[in-house]
Amino acid sequence: MRKKFQLFMDNEITTKEELLYSIAGYLEHCRTDGVLEEGWSQVKSEAVVKICQHFYQQVQDSALPTLHDWWYYNYSLTSAGMCLELCHCDEISYDSNGEKMEQQADQVYLLLQVNSSLLSIAQFAQHHGVTVPTVQRWLRRGRLRSAQLIEGDWRIPDLADRPGRTFMPVTYSWNEEIPELQTQFGFLKGVHQLLPL
Repeated sequence: MRKKFQLFMDNEITTKEELLYSIAGYLEHCRTDGVLEEGWSQVKSEAVVKICQHFYQQVQDSALPTLHDWWYYNYSLTSAGMCLELCHCDEISYDSNGEKMEQQADQVYLLLQVNSSLLSIAQFAQHHGVTVPTVQRWLRRGRLRSAQLIEGDWRIPDLADRPGRTFMPVTYSWNEEIPELQTQFGFLKGVHQLLPL
């Protein structure tokens, strides 16, 4: 148990300094390798770098304590922006080389969120060098999965990339109970996230 806890403390983000170091590393990765390794367009890569810089500054300006007793910080980039979470590790396992195999959190609290800008159809088309009808066609066909219908107008996060020709995996998550979904699909009762297989 002591060895497992030491591996946990060595590998997870438990201090503000470790968090800033990790975000800076991710920012550098996005700046140098985002287009090639992640398959992003130059437009998306620039938007990701911009939001990472803003997120880094927000974390730097926040008072974050050093964590103990299986608590850790986690951050993620989604189509909606970047968020920082405080998590409690309920279960974790490592292989013989000390590499994490599986981890489960029983408590997750949102500490900080930096939202991406929402673009109109015309703005998104201009950013990506396509026509407005092309973006409208992508919306009709469900190709821009992160688009939101707000007061009758489509808004697309600036972190959304122009769709490619191949299937892209997606994660759907929600924070509240959705009765219609549970009525239609009973197996989703109590589920808050769907991951592709």
